Amino acid sequence: MDPGALLMLRSARGLRSFLYVDVDPCDLKGFEVLEIYHPSMSDGFVNSVMVARKLTDRLIKYEWCTGTRSLNSLKKTRQVMIP
Repeated sequence: MDPGALLMLRSARGLRSFLYVDVDPCDLKGFEVLEIYHPSMSDGFVNSVMVARKLTDRLIKYEWCTGTRSLNSLKKTRQVMIP
């Protein structure tokens, strides 16, 4: 992928992970996670959605998922419109 390209993938959380792959943001080496959406049962969606941007080689060297840095800001969910 070219640097700056967007990647959208489906993931799962909770019991849905028995049916679908549960992708952790730290598994996406070389990508900046922009948005994570975990639907509720009433939304009608089954999968969680994650959007990430491909980083340049210069930025990939920084391992932001290691150490004591909290990922709470990445795991917050927001209402997003899915076309």
